[in-house]
Amino acid sequence: MMRRNQGRKLWGTLATLFVLSGVPQANAYWTEPTDVIEGTAYNLREGELTIGIFSPLQYGVSDALTLRIHPVLGLFLTPNLGAQVELVEGPVTVSLAGSYLQTFLNRDDRDGFPGRGEGGVVLSVPIHRTVIGTTYIGGGQQFRTL
Repeated sequence: MMRRNQGRKLWGTLATLFVLSGVPQANAYWTEPTDVIEGTAYNLREGELTIGIFSPLQYGVSDALTLRIHPVLGLFLTPNLGAQVELVEGPVTVSLAGSYLQTFLNRDDRDGFPGRGEGGVVLSVPIHRTVIGTTYIGGGQQFRTL
C-alpha cells in the first residue's frame, strides 16, 4: 500500500513539473513611465482595458478618464467604483481620483451597512525612465446606510 502511494506521488510530481516546464514567463514591460497607471496620475488611453488577479478591472473611457471596478468584490456583495480624471498631462501630470466602496455582507454595530468614499489629487513626475515619483493629497469619509 505504501509503495502504491509513493508511486502516485512520484507520478503526480513528474506530471506537475512537466506542465510547469511549458509555462512561459510573465513579466512587466513598459516603454515610457506614462505606461504605468496603477498608483500614479497617468490614465489608460481611450479603449484600453487592464484586468488583473489582485488589481481592479480598468477601462479607459477617454484619454483623460479611467474607470476602475473590482468585479470579485461585487460577488461578495461589496459594490465598488473608482474613477480618475487627468487634468494636466506633461512633465508633471495631475489627476483627480475618487472611489466608492460599500459592503452589504454584514451590518455594523449600529445595524447599518458600512461604506467609504475617498477623493483627492494625484501628482506624478517621471524621475527616470524606470522611476516615477507620485504623491496623493486627499481624504475619505466613512458612512453607513440602513
